[in-house]
Amino acid sequence: MDRSKKVHTKNMIERRTKSRLKTPQAEPDPKLLVRFITASVAIAVLQGCVVTLISYSSILLGEQLGGLTNGTFFAVFLFTSLFLSASVVEIVGSKWSLIAAMAFKTIFVGSFITGSENKAEQWPSSVVGALFGGIGIGVLWTAQGVYFGATAKGLAQQQGFPSDQATTWVCAIFASIQLTVEFVIRISASLLIRSHSVSAMLLAFWILSVCATVGVGTAGIRTTIQRNLYSFSECRHLMLSSTQMLFLAFIPMCYGILFGLLTSYVNARVTSPALGSASLGFISALVPATAAALSYPYAFIAEVIGKKFTLLFGCLNFFALGAITSLNPEHSLRELRWGIIILYILAGSSRAIFEGVGKAAFADMFADKKPTAFACITALFAFSSSLTFFTSVTLPPLVLAVSLAGFSSVASWGIVFACDGTKVDEARILNKPRDRVQSSFFVLSQGQEF
Repeated sequence: MDRSKKVHTKNMIERRTKSRLKTPQAEPDPKLLVRFITASVAIAVLQGCVVTLISYSSILLGEQLGGLTNGTFFAVFLFTSLFLSASVVEIVGSKWSLIAAMAFKTIFVGSFITGSENKAEQWPSSVVGALFGGIGIGVLWTAQGVYFGATAKGLAQQQGFPSDQATTWVCAIFASIQLTVEFVIRISASLLIRSHSVSAMLLAFWILSVCATVGVGTAGIRTTIQRNLYSFSECRHLMLSSTQMLFLAFIPMCYGILFGLLTSYVNARVTSPALGSASLGFISALVPATAAALSYPYAFIAEVIGKKFTLLFGCLNFFALGAITSLNPEHSLRELRWGIIILYILAGSSRAIFEGVGKAAFADMFADKKPTAFACITALFAFSSSLTFFTSVTLPPLVLAVSLAGFSSVASWGIVFACDGTKVDEARILNKPRDRVQSSFFVLSQGQEF
């Protein structure tokens, strides 16, 4: 009898000890989806302001300072994404990393106001703003990926969805918000310049950026701590040890060159002189509009003919844009007037393939190393963008245009060699409709939306 009592008492003590040591589970958040949509709108608003100002940088700051500012922005972005952002998010958590990153990007937006109003402070304010902006975008890229993953997990638990389906919905919501907001902000830039002035546009964008940062801080989102995201050594090892990564590396580099060529040359020397700076927002809005319109069609086309041939068509887009800008002098392009839109449509088509099918190909090839693979993609894009902007200050635009055409040709061969003999070369890339959506939109939450 005494022995049975002792066993019973021992069991009770063990149960109580386990209950005390058990980690309490976070209560489900009934407003999780509302908070996510609020945060997504805020992130998209700030990102739209940043991208639009980068498009106007060579016009507002001059070609030399605009190129140096953008080059510094992407160089710091490259350094931050490889060496700093993962550690910051692991230590601070996703929420405070998002807030800090957006505050840094708001400083970048504000630097345009200082530089445009006081010419004496234009250089220091622009460079300092680029430093803060580069750090901000680098940390934001990692933090938003962690936050989106936590949101998808929470929705899956609340609604009883499979985790991949929840990820699909989360990324689809963010992608649609991001593209829509970017389109609206680019249009708003032209409307503000036409109805008021450039200063009014800059002030409005700065106010929007501040509101977006405050919006994320007050949205009530919960912080998430995620360990072992990725490291520079892992990225370096993947780049040097994987022949597939080396072959496919030219795709994000082409996109970086395209972005730099479009911003430093087409916007500043062709579109603005031909149509006026007030029309730049209208015509540059074709890039996100085209990307949004073609994302689904390209996903279905890739399902029929395979990713390899769809990616090759993307390289043809890169090559066409490079060939048009290299074979036609500035005055000939200006004489096209609104016919210049073909360059922006090609850029939007390239973005749709790169952000959708392209990154889905990376996800397939490196299924067990997705965070590291996406970090490599972002680093390659940032490196080529930074190099393009820096060289645009001293080298003629013809060099950049020929580089884009040349890199796209090399990228085509890389795609053939990388995809042959792999599952990416299968005729049907995705079997389920929700997987098609996920491949198109998941990458938008893991990469940058320039």
